[in-house]
Amino acid sequence: MAMDQLPAELLISIFSLLRRHDLANIVRVSSTFHAAAQQPLYHHVHFTSELPSITATLTMLKSNLELASKIHHAILTTDLRTSFKMAQEGTLWMDPDALVGCVNLRSLDLDELPFLLAKDQLAFSKTLRNRSPLLKSVTIRTCNPVSVLPSEVFQLSFKAIEKLELHTQYYGKSPSELLTALQFSHDTVTHISFRGKPACHELFDLRLPRLLSLELGSLFYLKPEVIESTRTSLTEFLIAHPTLTHLSLGRTRYCEGPSRLWQLQYSILTPEVLPALASFAGFSPNLKDTLEFGVRSFRALTSLSLSHYTREKSMASRLHTMKNAGECFPLLTRLTVIIEYSSPSENASDLVLDFLKAIAGVCPAVVDWSGNLTPINNHVNAAIFSRKEDVVSTFSSYENLKSISFPIETVYAFTPSPEKDVECLRPFALACPLLEYIRAQKRPYTQSLDNIFCLKRGEDGGLVSVVVEEVHN
Repeated sequence: MAMDQLPAELLISIFSLLRRHDLANIVRVSSTFHAAAQQPLYHHVHFTSELPSITATLTMLKSNLELASKIHHAILTTDLRTSFKMAQEGTLWMDPDALVGCVNLRSLDLDELPFLLAKDQLAFSKTLRNRSPLLKSVTIRTCNPVSVLPSEVFQLSFKAIEKLELHTQYYGKSPSELLTALQFSHDTVTHISFRGKPACHELFDLRLPRLLSLELGSLFYLKPEVIESTRTSLTEFLIAHPTLTHLSLGRTRYCEGPSRLWQLQYSILTPEVLPALASFAGFSPNLKDTLEFGVRSFRALTSLSLSHYTREKSMASRLHTMKNAGECFPLLTRLTVIIEYSSPSENASDLVLDFLKAIAGVCPAVVDWSGNLTPINNHVNAAIFSRKEDVVSTFSSYENLKSISFPIETVYAFTPSPEKDVECLRPFALACPLLEYIRAQKRPYTQSLDNIFCLKRGEDGGLVSVVVEEVHN
């Protein structure tokens, strides 16, 4: 049977596995391929104000309602320089009703707000409210300080919204203004995420009965007195939301010390808080405190992302104490370790290795491990990678480990040339008998692919060969 004679559903399924560049070629092959490839090709779209043909593209989309109906996920990227220039000229890079045909739109990602004028924002939000009833996820990234966002103008009042993600910078609109303006339904939202400045009391005063995931932004821009005042309100918010399965108190901080960490008010915290919690991202002091105060759900985590400053010795001590007492995280299968480096010290590499060993000792069930150890641009990492055997030994406690993910620089520090892959990666294979692959993660914001080093073992479990594959992240 010729391929163009296959059922349309099967062709769509096959084409959905291809990259957009390939799909753009597939639609030109035949009328059959054109019809089948259109759905995966337009399933995800990205419109940017810098695209030379953007006006013609959006005009075509507005007139072709059948094509617009195929769009499920849309990203709109607005270059601020272009936006300001066009506003001065009285023109727009996209019409407020450009998405009028997107009746099946599920998610919308606004990289900067596409309109500066209130009347255009109002028309845009009305179009989405009236024409995209299936929209469930909204992400807004903005650092524009002059965006007009009064709540009576920009109202994305969708009853079905489930996921809300706000990325704001110091000079942009505050998340509090965005949170007020979005007018989301408290009864349906399940995911809220902040990047950059967080909304504190405006969020913590809400009650969201279906909330499953909460990710809080950085405290870097908040005054110390505001930070201290959030402790009680945050803790009360968590107590009032027993449905939470994922909580992030941040992944990166800009300086050491508790003054830049989300903190809980342990005087009102009970061991029964967050009974459904399965995933946590935060910092060593957060984890240490919850363990000290006996929050039971943290012992039952299945996923943990932990940022650790090298000088925070008390966390390693607490983990060693847990191991000596026969305690552990028995259900933890996914672990991410982010090492943040303190000011230079002679024993910094010892502190890092001690922490890696300590956390390995209480996480026997981990299957997927990822970390940020890199051998360059840091005196501590340079010292660590002069002790590769010690680094490998920290993984020997992970009896069920199947995958390790490092930055690409780390992997190539271990195995600098293809002909040495087997020799250089054999220590990992010996330390972790179930290890299947090591992932070399590309640098953020680059077009390169991740490299997967697949470990091929013989009948006796020994490493026989290494096969390297390139994959998308």
